[in-house]
Amino acid sequence: MTNEDKVALKEFLIGFGIAIGTSVVVLGIIFASGIMHSASNEKFQVIDTYEGCDVVQYLPEYSGRYYYFLHCK
Repeated sequence: MTNEDKVALKEFLIGFGIAIGTSVVVLGIIFASGIMHSASNEKFQVIDTYEGCDVVQYLPEYSGRYYYFLHCK
């Protein structure tokens, strides 16, 4: 194996490693965004009770504010 072959092999392995690393990062971002999106679909959450009623916390989509209301049966 000549020095030129060794340099070519080294460049190939570095490029292959970068391609695999980039693919893993992109797939990780896609997977993480899917999890966060499914978690954000749960907008209503019962957090407490008050005089026999449920205290519900509501987070509208694209909002930074929580809203609360009572849900009585």
